[in-house]
Amino acid sequence: GSNHTFLLNHYPVSTMLYGRYERSFADLARGVSVFLCGHLHQLVGGIGAQLQAYKAHEGFWELEIGDMKEHALYRVYAIDNDLVSFVDVTLPLGSMLPLPNPRLLDAAVPEKPIPHPPVVLVTNPKDARYLLPLHEPLAIMRGSTHIRALVWADCELVSVTMSIDGGSSVEAVYRGKQTTDVDGDTVKTPLWVAPWDASQYDDGQVHSLLVVAVDAEGKRTEARTPFHFAAVPVPLENDARGGWIMRQSFPALFRVSGLISYLLATVFLLLVPRVYFLALRDPRAWMAGRTLAHHRDEARIRHLRAAGSWWGVKRGLALVAQRTQFLVATQFTAQVYFASVGWLFYPAYFFAMAVAVLPLFTGLLIPSSGTMGSVYAYGVFVAGEWAPLLDSWTYALTTIISLSGLLVYLPVAAAPPALFYSPFSAGGSLPWYRAGVVRVAVALFCVVYLGLPTLMTVYTYGFVSIVCGYSRAWLFGAAT
Repeated sequence: GSNHTFLLNHYPVSTMLYGRYERSFADLARGVSVFLCGHLHQLVGGIGAQLQAYKAHEGFWELEIGDMKEHALYRVYAIDNDLVSFVDVTLPLGSMLPLPNPRLLDAAVPEKPIPHPPVVLVTNPKDARYLLPLHEPLAIMRGSTHIRALVWADCELVSVTMSIDGGSSVEAVYRGKQTTDVDGDTVKTPLWVAPWDASQYDDGQVHSLLVVAVDAEGKRTEARTPFHFAAVPVPLENDARGGWIMRQSFPALFRVSGLISYLLATVFLLLVPRVYFLALRDPRAWMAGRTLAHHRDEARIRHLRAAGSWWGVKRGLALVAQRTQFLVATQFTAQVYFASVGWLFYPAYFFAMAVAVLPLFTGLLIPSSGTMGSVYAYGVFVAGEWAPLLDSWTYALTTIISLSGLLVYLPVAAAPPALFYSPFSAGGSLPWYRAGVVRVAVALFCVVYLGLPTLMTVYTYGFVSIVCGYSRAWLFGAAT
C-alpha cells in the first residue's frame, strides 16, 4: 500500500455535514496525511489568506488553496523519501481583471507563455510548520547529507544558492534526471542539491534556510524555509488569516444559530403578541390605554428636547432612556396590533411555519440533466437522495434573519401613526419608520438582499424556484 493518502474534497472539514455510516469521518481520516480543499476562495479582507490547520487528533494537515480564477494561485506538491512538501505560487499577472468578465469567456489562449520567475520547493529539510509526525519518517532529516530543492524555470538557471541562518551561501548543483516522454519531449527533474552537516542544526532550535534562484533573464526568487528536527510542527500563528476558521464546526454553529433565531422570531414576534391579544378582555380599551401612554411618553421626549442643550450629560441620558422606553413600548403595541389583524398575521404565521417544514425552494438543481430537487433548511433532496449540506442552513439562516427584520418593520409601518404620536401636538415627532433614511434602507434591503438573490436563484434553478420558493422569493414579494 501507499505511505501517504491525499484526500481531495471541495468543502473544508469545518463546513462539512456527514450522512450516516458505520464509521465516523474522524475515524476514516486517521489514515489521511493531507486533506486538500477549496470552496472558501480566501474569503475577503485577508481573513482567509492562509486557510490551513493541523488536525492533531486525526494527524492530517487540512490545506485550502485560493483558486486560479480570482487569485491566480496554484500549488505544487512533492514527496521526498516520504516527506511531503508543497509551495503555493501566484502567477505574475499584475492586476487581476474584474470578475465575472463575459468578454473573456471566448478568449483565446495566449500564444506566448507568461514570464514566470523560478519556482522553488525545498524538500529536505522539510518546512517545520507542516510536519506530519504520525505519517512521516522525520528522523531521516538528521541523517541526510544534502539539502534538496526542486527549482522550475521557464529559461536556463544561472544560479541556485543556499544559506542557513544568514551564513555564507553555497552554490547548489544540478542533480536531476533527464528523460524522454511518450511524445518524444525531454523531461527534466529539476533537482538541485548542496552538501550540509545536519548535526550542526540538531540543537532544538528553529533555523531558517534561504534558497535563491536566478534565471538567464534575471528573474529572481527567494524561498525561506524554517526547519528543525523535533517531531512537533512549529505553530503557524495564522488565526487571523484563516486558522481559526479551519478549526471551527460551522454546521453546528449555523444549526444552533438558525434554530435559536427561528424560535425567537416566531415566539416573540408572532406567537406571544397573538396569545397576548387573545387573552385581552377588552382589546379596544387596552389599545386606547396604550395610545394615551405613548402620547405621554412622546410629550416627555419633546419636553426634554425643548428644555435646553441636547448635549447636557444628565439631560442627554434622560432623553436616550425616555426614547428607548418609547421605542420598545410602541414596538410591543405594534406587534399586538399586527397579531390582531387576521389578513396580516396569518400569512406571516404561515410563512414562518413554511420555513420550518417546506422546501426553501424547489428547482432544477442539476440543470444539465433536468433533475428537480428541493432545498430544505436542513439539507437537499435531489435525485431520490438526501444530502445534508451547510449551504442550506446558511440559506435558511439568512431567510430567518430577513423574516425577523420584516416582522419588526412591518407591524409599526402597518399600525396607524395615531397609536404612537399625538396628532394635536405642535411640531410632533416624525415616526422613525417614515424617515427617509429608514425607507431607503428598507428599499435597499429588498432589492439587494432579497431581489437580486431571487433573480440569481431563478437564473440558476429555473422559474419554478419562485413558484415553490418559500424563502427569499416570497419574502421579496411580501416586502414589495
